[in-house]
Amino acid sequence: MHIYLTKEAEKLREEVVSTSAALDKQIRVLFNGDDFETFLRVLTTLQTLEPDYSDEMITPANHKGKLTVASMNGHSRN
Repeated sequence: MHIYLTKEAEKLREEVVSTSAALDKQIRVLFNGDDFETFLRVLTTLQTLEPDYSDEMITPANHKGKLTVASMNGHSRN
């Protein structure tokens, strides 16, 4: 999984890395070898998807109080 840190989040890099490593270990034990490889392929594919911000009302985390329109890959939530 790719984790991108803002300048502010760089202060927490060590904590993010250690938490990520712990989560990775917890997730690995949930799968046998072949299933884990399939999980990684699916996760990799999901990370390549770009949201389509044209259909659904959302509130961006970085913009206080403003609603915008969004959907994920053309599928709207009702």
